[in-house]
Amino acid sequence: MQVFKIPRKERIELMSKRKKDLDFMDKIKRRELEGAIKFRLTEKALITIASLMWLGLGIGGFTPLCEVLCIPFAILTLFGGLWLV
Repeated sequence: MQVFKIPRKERIELMSKRKKDLDFMDKIKRRELEGAIKFRLTEKALITIASLMWLGLGIGGFTPLCEVLCIPFAILTLFGGLWLV
């Protein structure tokens, strides 16, 4: 998704400056950085919702098999989705 590889120090500087003070290339970099941040937050929110759905199905499941399978799936979804991805 990102065209430019932006170093950490430059990312902090881009986000701390006002948009009016940036030149054309810095505005493009900041726009891409904001898009990447928005994409990552959306991805994390969807993974959290999926995990909560697994958890709800495990807690309110009609059979013991739902409880046995769904709660570990919720934990794996949270761990794999939020920390590994």
